[in-house]
Amino acid sequence: MRGMRSGMEDQAIQFRRRHLQFLSVLGFAVAVLMSIFSIAWDMWEVAVPSFFYAPICLYTVVMLRRKPEYMGRLATLFIVATLSVTQTGVFLQKPGAITDPWIMTCPLVVYGLCDRKLAAGWTVITVLLLIAMRPFQPYVSATPQTTVVLVLAVVSFAAVQHLYSRRTEDNERLIVELSNTDSLTGTLNRRAFREILPSEFRRNQRQRSSLTAFMLDVDHFKNYNDHHGHVEGDRVLAAIGQTLRQTARRSGDFVFRYGGEEFCVLGSGLNAAQAAAFAAQLRANVEALRIEHRAAAHGRVTASIGYCHAEELDALTPQRLIEEADRALYLAKDKRRNRVERFINAAAA
Repeated sequence: MRGMRSGMEDQAIQFRRRHLQFLSVLGFAVAVLMSIFSIAWDMWEVAVPSFFYAPICLYTVVMLRRKPEYMGRLATLFIVATLSVTQTGVFLQKPGAITDPWIMTCPLVVYGLCDRKLAAGWTVITVLLLIAMRPFQPYVSATPQTTVVLVLAVVSFAAVQHLYSRRTEDNERLIVELSNTDSLTGTLNRRAFREILPSEFRRNQRQRSSLTAFMLDVDHFKNYNDHHGHVEGDRVLAAIGQTLRQTARRSGDFVFRYGGEEFCVLGSGLNAAQAAAFAAQLRANVEALRIEHRAAAHGRVTASIGYCHAEELDALTPQRLIEEADRALYLAKDKRRNRVERFINAAAA
């Protein structure tokens, strides 16, 4: 389901942003300390790269706070700076200041900030640069044996980071799925609703796209439980959840179990006619399940739907969008149920 994927993507972005912030602060502190000690020990070949690295780290920290949407650019800048500084340090090192171990920083950085394929690419670049510059070091005569050992160390560390990042992503995916999924219906739960609704609202607002909220309530569900039992009631909710998920399959659709026998569907990018047709399809697909309901006038399980379609989101808030859809739902229930109603006002016209 796209909602789960979106939640995982958001989690990954937040994790990488926090990781970049941590690495930037750590990099700034290390660069400052390296500069101080290098000057005190008259090792300018180590101090000079640190002079350039410290302001880049500081810039990254500041911009992450001011412009978090620039995360991708800042990560690239930080990776290039780290790669340049570590390679320069290895190239300019003297016997009294061996800086080979710092090259291990590169796999650590890239696997924390990029997906695994991109991180593997950065690792290859690191190794190729290392092999190319080692024979030309001005202060140290690098033998082929030491170069091979250093390259193997980088590759080994990258392999460990690769396995670690894969396990981490798998664990994060499982956590997101478990925490955002309603176990009975397979839809997203109320926790996911509280996270995704504001996010989708802001996204559609930025893109000047429409957003539609559909509130669906199973008609006379309490009577169904009373006559057919709660076990059968759970089966009904599971069947309806599956039907809604199969109906709402576009990339901009989210299906939530809002509470009890009530569901919410969010749809992005629909025009007014498409929203009306989508609401009618949701209602018809529930009725098409043809689940017997002896305590209902129709003799089968049906659903009432109210929706709010907003072309212009600047005049609304996420809460108000749901409230207006909920009012439309109550209007549908007042009109003998098993129908669709749209809440219409100036803001949602």
